Amino acid sequence: MKLNNIKSRLLAAALCLLGAVQAQAYDFMSGGVYYNILSMADMTCEVTRKENIIVSSYSGDIVIPEKVTYSGRTFTVTAIGDYAFGATFYSNSSQTLFSVKCPDTVTLIGDGAFRYCPNLVEVECNGATAIGSYAFSSCASLTDVHIRNATEIGDYAFRDCSSLKNVNSLGFSVIGEMAFYNCANLEGVTISNSATAIGSYAFSGCSSLKSITIPNSVTEIGAGMFENCSSLTEFKIPDFVTEIGSSAFENCTSLTGIKIPDSVTEIGSSAFKDCANLTDLTISNSVTYIGTSAFAGCTNLTNVTIGNSVTGIGGSAFENCTSLTNVGIGNSVTRIGNSVFKNCTNLASVTIGSSVTRIDDDAFYGCDKITTIYSLNPTPPSFILAYGGIAFESSVYENATLYVPKGSLKSYLYADYWRNFLKFREFDPTGIAGVEVDGGMDVSVEGGNVVVGNAAGRVAVYSLAGALVGMGDGGERTVIAVPGAGVYVVKAGGRAVKVMVK
Repeated sequence: MKLNNIKSRLLAAALCLLGAVQAQAYDFMSGGVYYNILSMADMTCEVTRKENIIVSSYSGDIVIPEKVTYSGRTFTVTAIGDYAFGATFYSNSSQTLFSVKCPDTVTLIGDGAFRYCPNLVEVECNGATAIGSYAFSSCASLTDVHIRNATEIGDYAFRDCSSLKNVNSLGFSVIGEMAFYNCANLEGVTISNSATAIGSYAFSGCSSLKSITIPNSVTEIGAGMFENCSSLTEFKIPDFVTEIGSSAFENCTSLTGIKIPDSVTEIGSSAFKDCANLTDLTISNSVTYIGTSAFAGCTNLTNVTIGNSVTGIGGSAFENCTSLTNVGIGNSVTRIGNSVFKNCTNLASVTIGSSVTRIDDDAFYGCDKITTIYSLNPTPPSFILAYGGIAFESSVYENATLYVPKGSLKSYLYADYWRNFLKFREFDPTGIAGVEVDGGMDVSVEGGNVVVGNAAGRVAVYSLAGALVGMGDGGERTVIAVPGAGVYVVKAGGRAVKVMVK
């Protein structure tokens, strides 16, 4: 019995000792700052917190020395440890920490190092090369960060730093997911020419960001990267980007123009949704898929040319593009998804490529101003409609002219929905025999597309083999995508010219 009592007392003492050890998170304290020893061999240490539970222990303006002395030994300070000044919950944060200055010997700012410091205004740590995840997250008063040598920014590092205006750095090579998410006052960030990775939603909600340069070393514009950047007016997509992620530029309401390089193969869902000031768009011949709602709500978009490499267009891709007047669908597209052009209320001219076999529910719902439709497939595409869905508005059936390939009129006259049109015309989509070349036309090549200026009437582009590869409405400027390099014949208003696409 006595032996059991002794064991119980020893166990209780051990637990008390363990609790005391666990309550203390530091090895020593100097000048009001707590430190952990990192290496006795290198004589290095890091700044840490007082308690093992993550509660901030600091207040005021903190200046961290380059070297500190403990037990007769001098240590070099090389890091700000995980959650050294920060907290995991707002209620545990320091309300009175205002600024921190680090020596150049500090090369690492750890995870959550300053998280939830609501009144922290400025941090200087120019020696740091790596910034951990959540390092400054939710520092709502932080306006300036000096991290001149930092190259790597962790996930969520500056998330919800709503007052942050300037990040002083020579250039970041790696920027983590949501790194600057909701930094509503951020005006600019320098990205290294060797940058290789920028995470999803990295700049989402940076509503004061007007311009930013992404180097050609970046090959992907990730999901939501610039979502809700409402002040972004221009952006150059790097030449080697292969994918534009979902919602990448969604709600960038000040963006006026975008050039999609030939390297891009996929445009993700909602990629440019609600970019209300986007006016002109040419989709390069490398793009094979346009995602759901990719350009929905681009209310100032007037012309769209879809390259012949595109094989799929997702539902609602151009829904509510109310200024869109002319659409040319390339010859590789096999299916037009549901609601693709729904409520494009000013759409007047549509060219449906020769490979389209299926048109889904409400693809042209609300497009009541269409006057011209060219369907290039000799076999009428099928309409797959849900209950109550429509193929075209009744006014389109009554007023529009449907142009169909020569020899296919009978097929269209008996095909479901197509037979509802009152005005049909056949045209020859092949053959350019007898064309007289007229060098007086204003024809040029831009980005692999044929551009025709001041054309009288409809513009048609043929291959030398006589195959129709694209059509447009004409007028001041018409952009028509072609399948690739080669010589093409451009016809408009009874005139024709050959053009070389390199």
